[in-house]
Amino acid sequence: MDIFPEMAQRGFEGGLHYYTNSQVGLRCIIAIHHTRPSRYGSALGGVRMCVYRSQQEAEYDVLRLARGMTLKNLVAGIDVGGGKAVILLNQPLKGAEGARKKERILRAFGENVERLHGEYITAPDAGTNSSDMKIIGETTGFVVGLVDPSPRTATGVYTAMKVGAEHLWRTDSLKGKRVLIQGAGKTGKILAALLAEEEAQLIISDVDIPEMDAVCKRYDALHCLPEDVFNMDADIFAPCALGGIVNDNTIHHIIAHFAMVCGSANNQLGISKTHGRQLKEGGVLYLPDFVVNSGGVIASYCELTHGVDWIYEHADDIDARVQSQVAGQVMTILRKSSGEKFLATSEIAEKIALEILSYEENGAHE
Repeated sequence: MDIFPEMAQRGFEGGLHYYTNSQVGLRCIIAIHHTRPSRYGSALGGVRMCVYRSQQEAEYDVLRLARGMTLKNLVAGIDVGGGKAVILLNQPLKGAEGARKKERILRAFGENVERLHGEYITAPDAGTNSSDMKIIGETTGFVVGLVDPSPRTATGVYTAMKVGAEHLWRTDSLKGKRVLIQGAGKTGKILAALLAEEEAQLIISDVDIPEMDAVCKRYDALHCLPEDVFNMDADIFAPCALGGIVNDNTIHHIIAHFAMVCGSANNQLGISKTHGRQLKEGGVLYLPDFVVNSGGVIASYCELTHGVDWIYEHADDIDARVQSQVAGQVMTILRKSSGEKFLATSEIAEKIALEILSYEENGAHE
């Protein structure tokens, strides 16, 4: 991959920042897609910490994720741009020694975030959590997610599902609907709890078999091995793990077995335009990931603007804001989609986001 054409194609207004610290084992890339002409003038997005097969794979991932954060923050109605960071690991960090190494890496990562003087604000993502943000916070003030944003991410996904259900089945009730949750991590477990309370029929899949079995037992759900996900029939498929799950190898199975795709994973479509249109043509309702999973970043933005104490004191207000914002955007997308013969819901959502950005930029230059 030639990094410069990729950046140009994705409309990067910021840049890529590479940092290493051989003493602690840090290798990271911070991607700033857009800071927007906003009051904060910063790019907000999480830090992903995982094993990559190559630096090129990590670069591709962070480019997609950073652009996705710009789109997400625009439709979420928050006054920041989009960025992302990835920390490249050679192998998973396990045991006590792995935990100590992770702490050293996170502190060194925070030092490099601090070097950007607020141009990038970090937050939790795959492989990191709120406890990790507190460690990062020892070396930089440009960090949010000290309060776990996962519950708000799950609330947004759940809200979107209900709007999608009303669109498909003329009722927003999910009682009795079969929902396959792929990924029993932080958000997946909370989503399972919300759906179980509404008496949906749950199917849980995760690569961590003991974790999957525990969630299944807690919510009386069927378990599904990862290799069997696309052989299962369900009303709703909820990807809540890593992205790219809707691709050339899986799309025909998805069309054959599911009526709706709505989950918290980022970049669910391998090729946004192609796979989005294939889902539309196949009669599957796809609710764009960067819209439905925006609850977490809305919560993190509230933390940025009001502080940690305010988050705890105004939990109901944040939930209401997430529900209103996600439901409103999903309904707008579905309304516009009904009059579109070709454009997929993913294209419509992106168009809405870019129109907001264009309006901001044109207004800023007047």
